[in-house]
Amino acid sequence: MNENMMLFASGMYQQQGKANELLLGAAAGFIMNPNHEDDVANSVFYLGAWYRYGDAIAPYIGFEWAKAKLGVSYDVNLSGFTPATKGNGALEVSLIYNGCIIRNETRTYNFACPRF
Repeated sequence: MNENMMLFASGMYQQQGKANELLLGAAAGFIMNPNHEDDVANSVFYLGAWYRYGDAIAPYIGFEWAKAKLGVSYDVNLSGFTPATKGNGALEVSLIYNGCIIRNETRTYNFACPRF
C-alpha cells in the first residue's frame, strides 16, 4: 500500500464433527499520525469486512492505540437462516490488549506478539 496505509488479509477454516466454517476477509489500516516517532503515540483506524462462506458478511471498523485495539463488527445474515432471524444480524464488540497485564519486577518477559 504506502507508508500511511496497511492491508491485513486473513482466512480461517475450522471443523468439528460434520460442522465446518470458512472465513475470509481483509481490513485496511490507516495510520493516523505517521510522522510521530513514538510507536505508543501512533494510532491506527481500521476498515474492512469478513465473509463467512455461505452464511454472512461482517463489516468491521476498529481503532488501535498503544497496545489496545477496539473493534466493532455486525454480522449480516445472507443464508437461508434469514427468516429465523427476521433479517437481524449480530453486533460484535472486541477489545484486545497486547502485553503483560500483571508486571512481575523480578522476571523479564519478552514476547514476539504479532499485531493483527
